[in-house]
Amino acid sequence: MLASYEGRAALYQVLDMAGVYQTSFCGEETHKTAFREGRRDVGLRLIAELVDVAPNSVTTIMQEAALRHATEKQELEFNDDLE
Repeated sequence: MLASYEGRAALYQVLDMAGVYQTSFCGEETHKTAFREGRRDVGLRLIAELVDVAPNSVTTIMQEAALRHATEKQELEFNDDLE
């Protein structure tokens, strides 16, 4: 998966869904906090495995995701200008 752009994009989606870069806290709703923290733990374990296999992989995954998001934002702005 790390060898292809598409594979790295898929790994980013998993990390994003796991919420590794978000807080798990949900105020008074402790069951939601626990659920989110469990999901986040899976993502953190994936990051640890990725770093073990290819130390720069997470950096590459995040840089490519940032570039994708910037490109998507530019495309949306361009399409808005056409309307």
